[in-house]
Amino acid sequence: MIKIIGPLASHHASGHITAPKIYSTSLRNRHWRDSAPEGGEPPLYSLLFTDTKDACNAPTIQLSQQATGTIECYVNFQTMRGLIAGTLFGSNAAGANLTLYDHQINAVKNPDGTLYQTMDPAPSAINTWHHVAITWIPNNAYLWVNGNSKGSSINVPITANPHDGFHIGGQTEPRRPNIGAYICRVRFSDIVRYTTNFTPAIDFTPDANTIALWRMTEGSGTTVADESGNAHTLDFPPANQPTWSDLLP
Repeated sequence: MIKIIGPLASHHASGHITAPKIYSTSLRNRHWRDSAPEGGEPPLYSLLFTDTKDACNAPTIQLSQQATGTIECYVNFQTMRGLIAGTLFGSNAAGANLTLYDHQINAVKNPDGTLYQTMDPAPSAINTWHHVAITWIPNNAYLWVNGNSKGSSINVPITANPHDGFHIGGQTEPRRPNIGAYICRVRFSDIVRYTTNFTPAIDFTPDANTIALWRMTEGSGTTVADESGNAHTLDFPPANQPTWSDLLP
Protein backbone atom coordinates (compact mmCIF):
# COMPACT_ATOMS: atom_id res chain seq x y z
CA MET A 1 0.00 0.00 0.00
CA ILE A 2 1.26 3.48 -0.89
CA LYS A 3 0.69 6.10 1.78
CA ILE A 4 0.33 9.66 0.49
CA ILE A 5 1.22 12.45 2.94
CA GLY A 6 0.24 16.05 2.24
CA PRO A 7 -1.94 17.30 -0.64
CA LEU A 8 -3.52 14.42 -2.58
CA ALA A 9 -2.42 13.73 -6.11
CA SER A 10 -5.11 13.77 -8.78
CA HIS A 11 -5.99 10.85 -11.10
CA HIS A 12 -6.74 11.32 -14.77
CA ALA A 13 -9.02 9.10 -16.84
CA SER A 14 -5.92 7.64 -18.45
CA GLY A 15 -4.89 6.30 -15.06
CA HIS A 16 -1.75 8.40 -14.59
CA ILE A 17 -1.25 10.48 -11.47
CA THR A 18 -0.56 14.23 -11.47
CA ALA A 19 1.68 15.43 -8.65
CA PRO A 20 0.23 18.07 -6.30
CA LYS A 21 1.35 21.70 -6.37
CA ILE A 22 4.27 22.68 -4.17
CA TYR A 23 3.44 25.39 -1.65
CA SER A 24 6.08 27.82 -0.41
CA THR A 25 5.78 28.42 3.33
CA SER A 26 8.19 31.35 3.49
CA LEU A 27 7.10 33.79 6.19
CA ARG A 28 7.96 36.64 3.85
CA ASN A 29 5.74 35.42 1.03
CA ARG A 30 3.36 32.57 0.22
CA HIS A 31 2.71 31.49 -3.32
CA TRP A 32 2.05 28.47 -5.52
CA ARG A 33 4.89 27.21 -7.65
CA ASP A 34 3.85 25.08 -10.63
CA SER A 35 5.95 23.13 -13.01
CA ALA A 36 5.28 24.47 -16.48
CA PRO A 37 2.69 22.26 -18.17
CA GLU A 38 3.44 21.02 -21.65
CA GLY A 39 2.76 23.91 -24.01
CA GLY A 40 1.97 26.22 -21.04
CA GLU A 41 3.61 29.22 -19.41
CA PRO A 42 7.01 28.65 -17.77
CA PRO A 43 7.42 29.43 -14.07
CA LEU A 44 8.53 32.92 -13.06
CA TYR A 45 11.40 33.99 -10.83
CA SER A 46 12.86 37.11 -9.23
CA LEU A 47 16.38 38.44 -8.92
CA LEU A 48 17.85 39.01 -5.46
CA PHE A 49 20.19 41.97 -5.16
CA THR A 50 22.19 42.74 -2.02
CA ASP A 51 24.47 45.63 -1.11
CA THR A 52 27.36 43.69 -2.64
CA LYS A 53 25.63 42.95 -5.97
CA ASP A 54 25.91 45.17 -9.04
CA ALA A 55 23.28 46.16 -11.58
CA CYS A 56 22.07 44.13 -14.53
CA ASN A 57 22.10 46.09 -17.79
CA ALA A 58 20.32 46.07 -21.15
CA PRO A 59 22.92 48.04 -23.16
CA THR A 60 20.93 48.11 -26.42
CA ILE A 61 18.32 50.51 -25.01
CA GLN A 62 19.14 54.02 -26.23
CA LEU A 63 16.20 55.98 -24.87
CA SER A 64 17.53 58.08 -21.99
CA GLN A 65 15.85 61.17 -23.50
CA GLN A 66 12.48 59.56 -24.22
CA ALA A 67 9.70 62.20 -23.98
CA THR A 68 6.96 60.03 -22.44
CA GLY A 69 6.96 56.63 -20.85
CA THR A 70 6.35 54.21 -18.00
CA ILE A 71 8.75 52.05 -16.00
CA GLU A 72 7.18 49.56 -13.61
CA CYS A 73 8.06 46.41 -11.69
CA TYR A 74 7.52 44.45 -8.52
CA VAL A 75 10.04 44.91 -5.71
CA ASN A 76 10.51 43.47 -2.23
CA PHE A 77 12.92 45.67 -0.26
CA GLN A 78 15.58 44.27 2.05
CA THR A 79 17.59 47.47 2.59
CA MET A 80 16.84 51.18 2.48
CA ARG A 81 18.68 52.66 -0.51
CA GLY A 82 19.59 52.01 -4.14
CA LEU A 83 18.39 51.78 -7.74
CA ILE A 84 15.28 49.75 -8.53
CA ALA A 85 15.13 50.12 -12.32
CA GLY A 86 15.55 52.68 -15.07
CA THR A 87 17.56 54.48 -17.72
CA LEU A 88 18.88 57.14 -15.30
CA PHE A 89 22.07 55.94 -13.59
CA GLY A 90 25.53 57.38 -13.21
CA SER A 91 26.60 60.98 -12.62
CA ASN A 92 24.85 63.83 -14.50
CA ALA A 93 22.93 61.32 -16.60
CA ALA A 94 19.71 61.70 -18.56
CA GLY A 95 16.86 59.24 -18.18
CA ALA A 96 14.13 58.11 -15.78
CA ASN A 97 14.22 55.71 -12.87
CA LEU A 98 12.69 54.32 -9.70
CA THR A 99 14.90 54.41 -6.61
CA LEU A 100 14.71 53.82 -2.87
CA TYR A 101 16.14 56.48 -0.56
CA ASP A 102 15.92 56.02 3.22
CA HIS A 103 12.94 53.65 2.84
CA GLN A 104 11.08 56.11 0.60
CA ILE A 105 10.36 55.32 -3.05
CA ASN A 106 11.44 57.99 -5.55
CA ALA A 107 10.44 58.61 -9.15
CA VAL A 108 13.00 60.67 -11.06
CA LYS A 109 13.36 61.78 -14.67
CA ASN A 110 15.99 64.00 -16.23
CA PRO A 111 15.68 63.92 -20.01
CA ASP A 112 16.59 67.45 -21.01
CA GLY A 113 18.53 69.33 -18.34
CA THR A 114 15.68 69.60 -15.82
CA LEU A 115 15.36 67.09 -12.98
CA TYR A 116 11.81 66.07 -12.10
CA GLN A 117 11.46 64.14 -8.84
CA THR A 118 8.65 62.97 -6.58
CA MET A 119 8.79 60.82 -3.44
CA ASP A 120 6.35 58.67 -1.50
CA PRO A 121 6.07 60.46 1.86
CA ALA A 122 5.45 57.18 3.69
CA PRO A 123 8.31 54.75 4.41
CA SER A 124 8.09 51.51 2.43
CA ALA A 125 7.86 48.27 4.37
CA ILE A 126 10.63 45.71 3.95
CA ASN A 127 9.91 42.02 3.29
CA THR A 128 6.75 43.07 1.45
CA TRP A 129 6.05 43.10 -2.28
CA HIS A 130 5.20 46.45 -3.88
CA HIS A 131 4.18 47.33 -7.41
CA VAL A 132 6.02 50.56 -8.25
CA ALA A 133 5.80 52.71 -11.36
CA ILE A 134 6.99 56.00 -12.76
CA THR A 135 5.11 57.67 -15.61
CA TRP A 136 6.31 60.85 -17.28
CA ILE A 137 5.48 63.50 -19.85
CA PRO A 138 7.77 66.31 -21.09
CA ASN A 139 7.26 68.57 -18.06
CA ASN A 140 6.35 66.25 -15.21
CA ALA A 141 6.88 62.85 -13.58
CA TYR A 142 4.44 60.82 -11.50
CA LEU A 143 4.96 58.09 -8.91
CA TRP A 144 2.60 55.15 -8.33
CA VAL A 145 2.90 52.66 -5.46
CA ASN A 146 0.58 49.64 -5.44
CA GLY A 147 -1.66 51.43 -7.91
CA ASN A 148 -2.02 54.60 -5.84
CA SER A 149 -0.82 58.01 -6.99
CA LYS A 150 1.93 59.48 -4.81
CA GLY A 151 1.97 62.84 -6.55
CA SER A 152 3.78 64.65 -9.32
CA SER A 153 7.23 66.16 -9.35
CA ILE A 154 9.19 69.19 -8.43
CA ASN A 155 11.74 70.38 -10.98
CA VAL A 156 15.35 71.48 -10.55
CA PRO A 157 17.82 72.51 -13.32
CA ILE A 158 20.63 69.97 -13.63
CA THR A 159 23.11 68.72 -16.24
CA ALA A 160 21.86 65.78 -18.28
CA ASN A 161 24.09 63.65 -20.50
CA PRO A 162 22.45 61.18 -22.91
CA HIS A 163 23.67 57.61 -22.56
CA ASP A 164 22.71 54.03 -23.37
CA GLY A 165 21.39 51.20 -21.26
CA PHE A 166 18.69 50.22 -18.78
CA HIS A 167 19.74 49.10 -15.30
CA ILE A 168 17.94 46.87 -12.82
CA GLY A 169 19.30 46.82 -9.26
CA GLY A 170 22.61 48.22 -8.09
CA GLN A 171 23.26 51.91 -7.45
CA THR A 172 22.04 55.17 -8.96
CA GLU A 173 25.59 56.56 -9.14
CA PRO A 174 29.04 55.53 -7.88
CA ARG A 175 28.85 57.26 -4.49
CA ARG A 176 25.46 55.71 -3.66
CA PRO A 177 24.92 52.28 -2.06
CA ASN A 178 23.64 49.23 -3.93
CA ILE A 179 20.06 48.22 -3.28
CA GLY A 180 19.07 45.13 -1.34
CA ALA A 181 15.85 43.81 -2.88
CA TYR A 182 14.05 41.10 -4.79
CA ILE A 183 13.01 42.54 -8.18
CA CYS A 184 10.82 40.92 -10.83
CA ARG A 185 8.55 41.57 -13.81
CA VAL A 186 10.07 44.78 -15.14
CA ARG A 187 8.32 46.57 -18.01
CA PHE A 188 9.49 49.66 -19.92
CA SER A 189 6.91 51.38 -22.17
CA ASP A 190 6.87 54.36 -24.53
CA ILE A 191 3.46 55.62 -23.32
CA VAL A 192 1.94 56.81 -20.05
CA ARG A 193 0.07 53.71 -18.87
CA TYR A 194 -1.54 55.16 -15.73
CA THR A 195 -3.36 58.44 -15.14
CA THR A 196 -5.68 57.46 -12.26
CA ASN A 197 -5.42 54.98 -9.39
CA PHE A 198 -5.49 51.37 -10.62
CA THR A 199 -5.22 47.74 -9.58
CA PRO A 200 -1.77 46.52 -10.69
CA ALA A 201 -1.67 43.48 -12.95
CA ILE A 202 0.11 40.59 -11.26
CA ASP A 203 1.95 39.92 -14.52
CA PHE A 204 2.58 41.86 -17.74
CA THR A 205 2.12 40.99 -21.40
CA PRO A 206 3.87 42.78 -24.27
CA ASP A 207 2.00 45.07 -26.65
CA ALA A 208 2.86 47.60 -29.37
CA ASN A 209 3.98 50.15 -26.74
CA THR A 210 6.31 47.81 -24.82
CA ILE A 211 9.96 48.70 -25.31
CA ALA A 212 11.21 45.90 -23.06
CA LEU A 213 9.66 43.28 -20.78
CA TRP A 214 11.73 41.09 -18.47
CA ARG A 215 9.46 38.52 -16.81
CA MET A 216 12.42 36.43 -15.61
CA THR A 217 11.39 32.93 -16.60
CA GLU A 218 14.95 31.59 -16.78
CA GLY A 219 15.63 30.75 -13.13
CA SER A 220 19.35 30.30 -13.88
CA GLY A 221 22.10 31.71 -16.07
CA THR A 222 23.43 35.23 -16.56
CA THR A 223 20.95 36.76 -19.03
CA VAL A 224 17.25 37.61 -18.97
CA ALA A 225 15.31 37.52 -22.23
CA ASP A 226 13.29 40.52 -23.36
CA GLU A 227 9.75 39.33 -24.17
CA SER A 228 8.78 42.51 -26.03
CA GLY A 229 10.21 41.20 -29.29
CA ASN A 230 12.79 44.03 -29.36
CA ALA A 231 15.72 41.85 -28.26
CA HIS A 232 16.85 44.05 -25.35
CA THR A 233 18.52 41.22 -23.46
CA LEU A 234 19.34 41.99 -19.83
CA ASP A 235 22.92 41.02 -18.94
CA PHE A 236 24.26 40.18 -15.52
CA PRO A 237 27.37 42.11 -14.41
CA PRO A 238 30.73 40.35 -14.91
CA ALA A 239 31.13 40.00 -11.13
CA ASN A 240 29.02 40.60 -8.01
CA GLN A 241 26.01 39.07 -9.73
CA PRO A 242 22.48 38.90 -8.30
CA THR A 243 21.05 35.48 -7.55
CA TRP A 244 17.90 33.82 -8.87
CA SER A 245 15.04 33.31 -6.41
CA ASP A 246 11.57 31.77 -6.48
CA LEU A 247 10.23 34.39 -4.06
CA LEU A 248 7.36 36.06 -5.91
CA PRO A 249 4.49 38.54 -5.37
